[in-house]
Amino acid sequence: MKFVTFLAVLLTAFSMYAQNENQQQGYYITNDGQRVDGYFKTTDFYDTESLGFKEQSTGESFSAIDVNDISEYGIGKEFKFIKKIFEIDNSETNFKRLSSISEPDWVETTGFLNVILEGEVSLYSYSNSKGTKFFYSTPSKDIQQLLYKRYRPSEAIVAENNLYLQQLLNNVRCENEDRSFFATISYGKKDLIRVFKKYNECNGNLYTVYNNSTSKGSKINFTVFAAANYYSFGIKGSGSDSEVENVIAPTLGLEVALVLPSEKWEFFGKVEFESLSAKTKAVYDRGFGGFTVENYDIDMQAINLQFGLRYNAIVKGYNKFFIDGALGVTKPFGDLNIETISSTTDGSASTTQLRKRELGSSFCGNIGVGYMYKNKFGAAIRYETARNLFSNGGMLTTDISRIGLNLRYTLN
Repeated sequence: MKFVTFLAVLLTAFSMYAQNENQQQGYYITNDGQRVDGYFKTTDFYDTESLGFKEQSTGESFSAIDVNDISEYGIGKEFKFIKKIFEIDNSETNFKRLSSISEPDWVETTGFLNVILEGEVSLYSYSNSKGTKFFYSTPSKDIQQLLYKRYRPSEAIVAENNLYLQQLLNNVRCENEDRSFFATISYGKKDLIRVFKKYNECNGNLYTVYNNSTSKGSKINFTVFAAANYYSFGIKGSGSDSEVENVIAPTLGLEVALVLPSEKWEFFGKVEFESLSAKTKAVYDRGFGGFTVENYDIDMQAINLQFGLRYNAIVKGYNKFFIDGALGVTKPFGDLNIETISSTTDGSASTTQLRKRELGSSFCGNIGVGYMYKNKFGAAIRYETARNLFSNGGMLTTDISRIGLNLRYTLN
């Protein structure tokens, strides 16, 4: 009972911690201008399909946002996105497939621009399969792309269309600013922020720079799991190997995983509570008209620790498949009871000997394949290699392997 109480308190603390770590206070504005304040699930905020939102910090689950119904969303001073119709250069950026002409391939699109700096002159970015493009706006100009394009006028030459430098010179130049200053500006976020900050400051304009620093990074997931395991139990090393007996037994556990920003890789550690009761026997002929039966009865509880690596195959939507592998150590609590019965062939004489064998720690490997839905609910098939709980020496070895169905629930 003390263990159950401790586990319940521990899981509650993990859940509260995970919940706070997994959300960011923010807002969104609907197409009709209504502002809704609440909490975003920490995610890749550039990916509108992954946005989850709730209005209360606790006691409510995240719901998907229909981005067709909103015009803006933001997370404090970290992120701001506005939905606009704009023209973007759709030219190929792959080095092997560059265009042979310098002119941009303008296409009209509707999307959420990331506001990098907001002031009298503002800087934005937009990312797609053709890379990240930067945009700007002034009091006299709507949002336009700062144009930078690489192209290949011949097979041996790669040239650049640096129109963005002229755009900056014409529209974001402080009075008396040396023209040569703009010749050194690279087409990158750091240099462009410097130009836009300088212009707003020299004209006495207030501005806001969004940090873009709470995008999806590495995170910690806490997951509880329960399993029904199909065990194979046998004893080796006596006069004859025992029969292999199969039993079904449950396990319970907690997993802590460090999820890398791409969500494709996780490092995880598990603690698992295991209980196993099983019996088997070995029969062997001693010769000279006698035989021996050894009955083995194991009754143990164990704490298993596992550490491993997981790969996730993310399918569009809420689906995710994974495969993982781990190394584990088992600390058992219990004994193996051994009953040895020696008899003559005709049964005229028989002796019985009872003894206990202390169980020791052992190592094993564990592999699994599984599925997760909404990063919350999951199932996995797991196989664990044989464990020898007599690793502290002696002739006997245990052969305990298992395959099981695990059900998972992620707390955050």
